[in-house]
Amino acid sequence: MQRKTARIPGNVGPSTLLIGTMSLALVLGLDSMNFWDQPNEEITRWTSRLGDGMREVPAGIVLAFAALMAYTTVFLILSSPGLWRKWVIWLSLMLLTMGWIPVLALASWKLAPCMPMAAGMWSGICAFVYAKRHELSCEKQHAVYGVEVKTVREVMLADQAPKQENL
Repeated sequence: MQRKTARIPGNVGPSTLLIGTMSLALVLGLDSMNFWDQPNEEITRWTSRLGDGMREVPAGIVLAFAALMAYTTVFLILSSPGLWRKWVIWLSLMLLTMGWIPVLALASWKLAPCMPMAAGMWSGICAFVYAKRHELSCEKQHAVYGVEVKTVREVMLADQAPKQENL
């Protein structure tokens, strides 16, 4: 009978690429079904009150912004130790993304914000799930109140007493 207390080791780089690409594919798939049209129209109707003659942000720029949100969110969440820091990073990125809507509207640009917001939200959720199930290198090195956190692996074999090893 074996019992393991250690989580699976995780990698930030490949996980960032996979989760970011998955969330980017999700928002592009929803965009191809015109899922974002009505919410984007309602948001741009609200920002169009700031002035007439607003220019549309090109679709390529919106896609680049969505890709930036998808990959950056995952990378920053997986690179930071502690659940509290992960939440602060994710919520800060979401607030910064929403904050660009009125700023661009004041500059007479009409941004369709749903794709970047959804990419950031979905990649953040997936990064939290990945971080919960995997042991990341930043968490191994993270110090709590000046005391270094050490990972202990405990393996119980049927014919041996419990044994602890420091990794």
